[in-house]
Amino acid sequence: MKARAHIGAFGAVALLCALPAVARLLPRAGQPLGACAVPVEVVEGGRARLVCDGGRAALGSRACAEPARAGDRIVLGAEGCRVQTMAAGPRLALGLRVDLNRASLADLASLPGVGPVLAERILAERAAGGPFVALADLDRVPGVGRGLTEALGAVAFVGER
Repeated sequence: MKARAHIGAFGAVALLCALPAVARLLPRAGQPLGACAVPVEVVEGGRARLVCDGGRAALGSRACAEPARAGDRIVLGAEGCRVQTMAAGPRLALGLRVDLNRASLADLASLPGVGPVLAERILAERAAGGPFVALADLDRVPGVGRGLTEALGAVAFVGER
């Protein structure tokens, strides 16, 4: 997959790649990618774009109280700034792993080896048994074996809830 960086609104560097989940976020104008330190999705007025500076250039004086982390989704609106988690598709396209304690049903279902049924079981176990402390905790979920847990290590992690 080829990735190229692009200059977006406010001069922020944005990433364009072949995957539609990421490509739909971005403006078009060229510059090589280099190091994308803190890729975040910035949503304002129903339009989304991906920026590589943690949203600092795009947010300006309306920056969120909490700093953006790689893979965050920053939603700007009349009520201010909300920091959420970027969907799994764009995160994976950027080479970022998905936090199993923050992932939605759709995010979990999009992970390799996990479909909608297993994703529902993971969510149900997370709700009943509390957040996962380590990837090995997935053994609490019926249908998740050691092989899948090891495979998910490449695309998922367990963060704080």
